[in-house]
Amino acid sequence: MMKIVEDLNSIEDSLQYDVMRLALTKYGENASLLPDDVQKTLRKEALAIQQLRFKILRSPEAATLQVSESEIMDSIAALIKESETDFNELLSKHDFTHEKLIRVLNLELLATKVLDSVSQNIPELNLEHAHDYYHKNIDKFSRNKLWNLNQILITVNEDYDGSNREEVIDKIDKVHRIATLDNFSHLALQHSECPSAANEGSLGWCESGKLYPEIEQVLEALEPNRISQPIETELGFHLVMYQETKSAKISSFDEVKPQLMQWHKERAQRYCQKQWLAGLE
Repeated sequence: MMKIVEDLNSIEDSLQYDVMRLALTKYGENASLLPDDVQKTLRKEALAIQQLRFKILRSPEAATLQVSESEIMDSIAALIKESETDFNELLSKHDFTHEKLIRVLNLELLATKVLDSVSQNIPELNLEHAHDYYHKNIDKFSRNKLWNLNQILITVNEDYDGSNREEVIDKIDKVHRIATLDNFSHLALQHSECPSAANEGSLGWCESGKLYPEIEQVLEALEPNRISQPIETELGFHLVMYQETKSAKISSFDEVKPQLMQWHKERAQRYCQKQWLAGLE
């Protein structure tokens, strides 16, 4: 196992990689551009990840496994897919070469393989316990009515010119008078102050109980593909419309069984891995 450590140039490449991934995941930014205190925190987190990884890689189990070239290439392809910028440019900004990346991914994938191998033999889901959990936590497997909702929102803010209540009422009334099913998305882009404006006013599926009561009350009486009258909430004034609804539903045990099995598998694997790690020197 020491050969792997030595090939990693005194472990620094691995640490650099983990800092890079943490910075991108948490902040979407090059680590070197972040404040010093944030960089220190990221390096501390990366060091903990690295120490755990090398603890795994020095285990007897790691000596029996290896990572194929295709697995490394697949991992690189996944990184490229999830990258929001040019991947080669991203590596260059972090002074990270492809050769370094391949070495580090080999270790990361090998550590993952070891953890997978020591947590293979997990007991099957106890169906009696699963039924009991399902009935005691039925709220986790139910949902309220859903609306596929669009809105135009103009907010009221008495501290800004043109945004007091009377002025906003005038604005929303003007938009309402010209709003149709065909131009609603365009009007949302033009006038809505909700972040959903960037998505042509679409809020996606919205659940009963999580909307403003004033809006939900109107939706219950509103027909699909009809635009509401202006609705006042604490935010301001809304125009809403929906395309379709989904009725409230409680999923049956058979429907949630695959989910319960997956939860059981993940929990059991974490337990096995934790126990195995605790036994390492």
